[in-house]
Amino acid sequence: MDFMMVDIHRALDPTIRERLATRGAALTEAFGTPGFMAPEQEREGIVTVRTDVYGLGATLRVAASGLSLPPDLVSLLGRMTGPVTERPQDMREVARLLSDVARREGVDCEEMRREQPPAKREYLSAVPSKYLEVPAIFCLRVLIGPHAGTVCALNSARVTVGRSADNDIVLTRELSLSRSHFALNWSAEQRTFVAIDFGANAPVLINGEPLASSRPLAPGDVLTIGSTQLVFERTTTSRAT
Repeated sequence: MDFMMVDIHRALDPTIRERLATRGAALTEAFGTPGFMAPEQEREGIVTVRTDVYGLGATLRVAASGLSLPPDLVSLLGRMTGPVTERPQDMREVARLLSDVARREGVDCEEMRREQPPAKREYLSAVPSKYLEVPAIFCLRVLIGPHAGTVCALNSARVTVGRSADNDIVLTRELSLSRSHFALNWSAEQRTFVAIDFGANAPVLINGEPLASSRPLAPGDVLTIGSTQLVFERTTTSRAT
């Protein structure tokens, strides 16, 4: 974070406080990294909670440069680095808004929920701690790639795919995959899984078409990431019945 350096005389020498006070903020200096300080801090030496919100927003924008971000997140970062009156009022509101974006984009996780203090979990209360099991009607079968031949039954209401061991389907040898690349969410209404892209650098293709945000899957759909192709199909048991 950026900090204010208050004039030492003003803080320590009572004999000249009154004289210095007449000079306003002229002897106060703002210290921070150019480009990460809020305009009001850089120009006027004003520091508030919303100044820190600006600094965090600027840092996140730089960290995410070159990535394809969800529109909601782009809008939030714009608010955080916008005019003072339009910024979130404090870091708690920032955390709530980021969590809302994560939930809408399907990238919330149990680790994130555990890190939230109990008193601040209201906005995550609708998210179950464990995803419900569903009948293993469908599966993903790896057609081509380093994991060719692997068959993964989809028996959870939410299945994540990526290179990290935290995922439900782990494909460590597909280098184009992110740590957590995409998810399949069960839709009881549509009676199928819906593919949700996490916005990684390598796009998910479904039957050769980029997955823009989310899309329900049909048996026979082929998902391509890098050199790996996975086919969404019914399990042998469900075909037999």
